[in-house]
Amino acid sequence: MNRLAHLRLTTIWYAVSALIAAAALLVGVFAFAPATELTIYTWEDYIAPEVVASFEETYHVEVSIHEFESEFDLVRAYREQPDLDAYDLIFFSDTVAEELRRLGVLSSIKKNQVPNIEYIAPTLLDTRVNAEGLHAVPYMFGTTGIVYNEKYVDADTVDWSSFWDEQYRGKSCLLNDESEVIAAAALSQGFDAVPTNDAAMREVTALVRQYTENDGTYCGDVGQTEELVQERLWIAQNWNGSAIPALDENPSLAYIIPRDGGRLWYDMMAIPRGAKHARTATLFINFINEPRVAAENVMYLQYASVNDAAREYIDPEILQNEIIYPSSSTRARVHASADFPYYEAVADMRDEINEIMQEGKFIE
Repeated sequence: MNRLAHLRLTTIWYAVSALIAAAALLVGVFAFAPATELTIYTWEDYIAPEVVASFEETYHVEVSIHEFESEFDLVRAYREQPDLDAYDLIFFSDTVAEELRRLGVLSSIKKNQVPNIEYIAPTLLDTRVNAEGLHAVPYMFGTTGIVYNEKYVDADTVDWSSFWDEQYRGKSCLLNDESEVIAAAALSQGFDAVPTNDAAMREVTALVRQYTENDGTYCGDVGQTEELVQERLWIAQNWNGSAIPALDENPSLAYIIPRDGGRLWYDMMAIPRGAKHARTATLFINFINEPRVAAENVMYLQYASVNDAAREYIDPEILQNEIIYPSSSTRARVHASADFPYYEAVADMRDEINEIMQEGKFIE
């Protein structure tokens, strides 16, 4: 082989090597770069639009949000297909977190990829669903109580049994949410908000059937606002942040956690095992826990953030609003699902309760 031929072959080899190296580098970059899509499954209007827009701009990601009416729509979807690949990030409450974990839906999340969880109290991460590694990250927390009209309902007597009081027949509304309806019925009889034995479950089921048969109405949290403001409803079960718009419009309305107690809930984020863009979902979890971002969500949603560092950026009036950030005395009267033993039969009970509720009246 002459020197010219050898030089040409050498040049070609270096050129090919360079192309291979460049291709490998390109593959490497795309392997570790965030995907350009993120699909979220959550409640209606549960992330501030500005937060979504900021994330899209920062990471050049197109976010698609799908909304469910009830988190049990999410649970039923994953019961049928635990590896469902339609969503990259799902939101749900602590009520169903353990069921989703046992179904094998929740992927592990690497803590070192979510450094902003340092702003969340360790006790909120150290829960049943995270007992074998991080699977769900808390988002917001709040209470479930009663909105009532002081013109028509005696503040000294209102409690969960009021929903079964004949004088409020046709004027009351329970949430269109199985776990909340169960809690209302259970608390009205002095049971825990989450039944933990068969006898309590039977009595609660009978009470829900009675409520439904007696012209019982079930409301979406937004749908009940107009009914309360216009005083077509006198008493309603609602989540604390969702109650605020009605209270702002009608000064006769009040929100309380009655003496027989109430629910404390934590909403969470997790990456389902079928997620196509898990790394981007991880980026979003970290982004939403930036203190300023978390504060923006609080001021938009009127719910409390689990992010302690966000308080610095939240309007003081919101922090001082005991409906949003409940006092220690209120906290003493509410309990979260994790406060009670996990009772697998409750999942079947919720399905039965849902069927009974479908026979009632609805305000969306």
